[in-house]
Amino acid sequence: MPKTTKKQKKKTKAKKTKGKKMKGKNPCWKGYQMVGMKKKGGRSVPNCVPK
Repeated sequence: MPKTTKKQKKKTKAKKTKGKKMKGKNPCWKGYQMVGMKKKGGRSVPNCVPK
């Protein structure tokens, strides 16, 4: 079985997190509320602000 390098491990971790979807109705932390969406790194993410 071939050994994996650190770079290969990082690539596999990045692939796993790429397609994550928002879970539930509120994607924000406890005590925060979602106020629309914002662009971050070229993609849309929830804009969470403190209540």
